[in-house]
Amino acid sequence: KGKHRMFAWFFVFVFVCVCASAAEQTMTGEPRRVPVNDTRVLTAAHFAVAEFNKVNAGEMFAYKTVAITSAKIQVVAGIKYILDMLLGQTVCSRNHAAADSEPCAFQSRHEIWIKCVCNVRI
Repeated sequence: KGKHRMFAWFFVFVFVCVCASAAEQTMTGEPRRVPVNDTRVLTAAHFAVAEFNKVNAGEMFAYKTVAITSAKIQVVAGIKYILDMLLGQTVCSRNHAAADSEPCAFQSRHEIWIKCVCNVRI
């Protein structure tokens, strides 16, 4: 439990440091487009998918990112990422901790893909 807590604090520290550098480049309150392959966007997307999988307790299988179609960053009371994403259901169980980062294959039916707009605030 202690290792998990230390990892969580380390993750928060690193994420805050990364976001602080982003804040210097953005005017407060104004969303601006950023590349969808930006490291900060990918980190926010990974976090959003992990949270999506946590709150969808009724789902048997985990979802992971198919594509990020658009990304914006906004400096408000912290950093807000606005991501347009396409999520696909995988063959990995929802309880599989790292479904979005490990090679979990997608279900073969594309009708179980979800288009979502994720707002991640750091």
